[in-house]
Amino acid sequence: MRSNTAPKSKNMITLDSIRTPIASDLTAFEEFLRSRFSSEGKLMSDMLDYVLSTHGKNIRPIIVMLASALTSSANTRQWVEGERNCTKRTYLAALMVEMLHTASLIHDDVIDNPDTRRGRPSVNALWQSRNAVVLGDYLLARTMSIGMESAQYDLVSHIIGSVATLCEGEILQSRKCFFGAGEFHVCIMRRLKGKKYEWWVRTKQAVPLHIPVARMPATPVGH
Repeated sequence: MRSNTAPKSKNMITLDSIRTPIASDLTAFEEFLRSRFSSEGKLMSDMLDYVLSTHGKNIRPIIVMLASALTSSANTRQWVEGERNCTKRTYLAALMVEMLHTASLIHDDVIDNPDTRRGRPSVNALWQSRNAVVLGDYLLARTMSIGMESAQYDLVSHIIGSVATLCEGEILQSRKCFFGAGEFHVCIMRRLKGKKYEWWVRTKQAVPLHIPVARMPATPVGH
């Protein structure tokens, strides 16, 4: 019997191969992120530990770092594989994009009420929706605070705008409850012609490519 599974190409690009040039930076980024989210309260601390230990494959931080390597005028030194090459500003941009995504998932789970997220119990399933909402709010507020403390006002402005337009998108999405899928599709296509919704789509999928990352000194973190 012939298999329906296509053989894997030896030249196939994998996530591991994409991560390789920035592996050291990704390790440092994890430490950078974890060190900036803590709480004296046990409940909040437990929820933070849980969320930060399960925040996915770091797709968004990977894109931020690779985009920085390709486009940042701050990267005048030679890129050395296996070393930390990214600036603190790049780490901050990666943190802000990743935490916006994480908070939006927590709030989405409150709305949709699933029992699991990424194969593990969702935050709202473990600690109830009211606490999940507060956790999502805390992540957004703390992310903005980190950006302001670091004087990265343009990054903060991008993220705040993204939060507002994500909320608009969520309300628009909820309208499908009131009319058919075909009409909902038409509604989305019409909104795509407006600047705000276009920016939301870009932000949801590719905000790292629209954030300049060369304002801080070019000294890599850890050097």
